[in-house]
Amino acid sequence: PQNAYAALNRLAVAQGLIPVGAIRDVWASENAPQPQDLTRLTAGLPGVAGCSAAAGSPPQVASCTPPAGSSGFTAAQWTAVVNRMLAEADAAGEVLAYFTDLKTLRDGLFLQENAELPSIGSDLGLQAAAANTAPFNPLGLMAGSLGIAASIAGLIPEVGAELSAALWVASEATSMIPQTSPTATSSELPSTYAGLQARFATMVSETEKGLAVMSQQVRQDSSLLGLVSQLRASGPWASSNLDTIGMQSAANQAFAIWVYQALMPTVFDRYGITQCAVYGNALCYGPASGTPGVIGGSTSPNNETPFNFIMIGPQRDLDGGVPCYSDDQDVDADCTFTPPSATLMNSVWGAPTAACSYVPGKAATAWTFGCNAGVDPTTTIGQNPWDFTTHVGAFDVSTSHCGAPFGNCAGFATAGATAQERTTARTAHGLVGTRPIVLARPRAGGRPAAPGRAAIRAAFGLPRDMRLAGATLRLDRVLVEPGSGELTAARDRRGRPPLRLRLAPAGAGRFVAATAGRTPVRVAVRVRPVRAGGLRASLTISGPVLRTPRACHALPAAVATAGAPLQLESRLVIGDGRRGVRVDLVHDVRCRRDARGTVSRLEYVRTPARRTRSGPALAVRGPGVVTPGATARYVARVRNPRRDGARVVSSLWDVTLTAGGRTSRIRELRRGRTRTVALTLRVPRTARGRFCTVVTAAATGTRADRAQVCARVRPG
Repeated sequence: PQNAYAALNRLAVAQGLIPVGAIRDVWASENAPQPQDLTRLTAGLPGVAGCSAAAGSPPQVASCTPPAGSSGFTAAQWTAVVNRMLAEADAAGEVLAYFTDLKTLRDGLFLQENAELPSIGSDLGLQAAAANTAPFNPLGLMAGSLGIAASIAGLIPEVGAELSAALWVASEATSMIPQTSPTATSSELPSTYAGLQARFATMVSETEKGLAVMSQQVRQDSSLLGLVSQLRASGPWASSNLDTIGMQSAANQAFAIWVYQALMPTVFDRYGITQCAVYGNALCYGPASGTPGVIGGSTSPNNETPFNFIMIGPQRDLDGGVPCYSDDQDVDADCTFTPPSATLMNSVWGAPTAACSYVPGKAATAWTFGCNAGVDPTTTIGQNPWDFTTHVGAFDVSTSHCGAPFGNCAGFATAGATAQERTTARTAHGLVGTRPIVLARPRAGGRPAAPGRAAIRAAFGLPRDMRLAGATLRLDRVLVEPGSGELTAARDRRGRPPLRLRLAPAGAGRFVAATAGRTPVRVAVRVRPVRAGGLRASLTISGPVLRTPRACHALPAAVATAGAPLQLESRLVIGDGRRGVRVDLVHDVRCRRDARGTVSRLEYVRTPARRTRSGPALAVRGPGVVTPGATARYVARVRNPRRDGARVVSSLWDVTLTAGGRTSRIRELRRGRTRTVALTLRVPRTARGRFCTVVTAAATGTRADRAQVCARVRPG
């Protein structure tokens, strides 16, 4: 009753229990009260109102006597109003405690990372990326921390349901925090790594204000006040049910992964190489099997057995995106692939130790900066959701992939080589023009059916002496979704043989072939010579697309308006009767929906070329004569030509010198400094005539420099 509430307010002011106004103003005002203010109010209100002692939770009184001379309400109504104020004051205390818990979680999510930002570049080994601009997605950070918390709570059943539930509840409470910050809920923040400090300061300020607004809204709404109080007092939001240590552990781990994901693609590229091996003087060196963050790799110390691998490595200036070929340098081939330092690779893809694998209820196992992030390489490098610029190819001992520096490579491929060696494999990324792949649409209601269409373009290398007029083109598979089959006429699922076409001249450097029938396919090949002695071919395949990839329907339209990138595969073989060249195409595409929410097309994912900065300068000395099977000593001088700028920008970080599969590293080379490194290499026993060694100096996020040293091979 309003009369009783008004009388109680006047009495509380007269007795000095509250300064002015109404009792509800103590907890409903803009500024949240101190816990001691609420404690003093609940302790003094029964005595001021003439009530019996309060007991229980929330505190309640059995009876109260109205003040003398009062009217307009009964003793029962007076008692009810006092009990209502006691209950709301107690609920306000629980609400304040809950928002204090949220603030503690907020501090763990933002303030700790903000304090680490000035030095975390050194901790993460990404000094070279300090000045690089990358799109940081705050929602990705929050999703990562919540996902890690959910996996911990769900995958460790032996810790018990209560401890696991505490982490679930903490993650649920944490999800409320970023909603109060426009910066934290923005889709992308284009910024440098150093600029993140200002971004985090903005998030901290915005969430501080947002939590204050949320607290006031709850304290002014009696229904919300009672609900939050119940959830906090004896429900799931109680402090004992919030695993704040576990949430901070998950947040720290997610923050490190988030920074890796944003910055590593700005300083490293992704390489997918097949048939890498040592063929006489033709040398391809790759990572050893079991290297952290490498899929595949060599099991032979000398790379004598062909092997395949996918890895990230220093960025290169490539012609047409082919990793083992460059026609704009004096050195035409560099087929040495060296991953980043083992320290950095372990930090990202190494499994966390027991001390860094959080177990609910064991604070000593919380993840802290310096622990391995435990990222899955099969997903991040194999499927490439981090959007590394990708170069795929096959080491070829017969044509331009080998190049002039290796002397008699072409002779090796034609003289005494096996049929398998003559049929060389290549891999290239499918490139696209302006038109996307249009998917077929079945008839539905008044909408007529619509056929699909696709135009695939790719670039790859061919031997210079290959005759394309009259050559056979075999389409083994076109636009295949791994695990689901072809998007076109599914020959592989129905047992139909591959399509075989014959190329016919159609102008200068252009050859075409086509099939007729219900699923016509048209192929055009255009070739041009390149300086290293081979041909650069560009391929266009046009044909109908009959169905939508299953990956496009992984999430409903209400959740994902634009699907995640996926990869499709195509394979063809071009043969002129003397040799065959197999081309494996990888198409990076993304599902797109129309206005009705239907997946209607596949758009090619364009990875923007990232500009690399100037790198090391290299000079190499070596012997004039070498002996097959013996060792040769080379001396490399690497210099940092930079002259100005802050140390983090002017220094060259993680400098690698690679030659013949051997790698030497320099952690930091400051501006103007020079280092001399001795390299001892073994000359292959099969070396004949002239043996050439290519030495590469590369630093993280810079252009590499290469030098070639050749020696006469002394007959054994």
